[in-house]
Amino acid sequence: LAQGRLGTGPRDRVRAAILSSAVGTSPISDVMASFSAMVPMVAGAAAANLLFGMFQLMTGAPTSRAAWSWQCTMYTGTSSGAAVYMDPGADSGLTCSDGSTLTCGCSADPCDGANAALPSDLVCAGAGPDASNDGC
Repeated sequence: LAQGRLGTGPRDRVRAAILSSAVGTSPISDVMASFSAMVPMVAGAAAANLLFGMFQLMTGAPTSRAAWSWQCTMYTGTSSGAAVYMDPGADSGLTCSDGSTLTCGCSADPCDGANAALPSDLVCAGAGPDASNDGC
């Protein structure tokens, strides 16, 4: 030990553990290094998500969106922006070109879960190309 070498006794093992932790090779320092590497990645992902949300707010929401619904959606104009909603079981819908009245039905009562509300006639409800976004 006088020449700087460590022996194999219990005190020497404690000294070796203290020296190894002082240079940063302990398991705790390895975990801390992993966490410190993850912090910039998480911060970058959060910043990208925030910037994307701000971009959507500045440019406006897209004209058409798909969504699960327990109401029937009808489009009264030439744009998907003119949406009217009708509850299942209602029969006060639009008058279709064949003279029938648009109704809204559901395969379950109450209409929830995986049971979607569907209009009786999709074309009458406004299905088809959307003029406001060139048919997309």
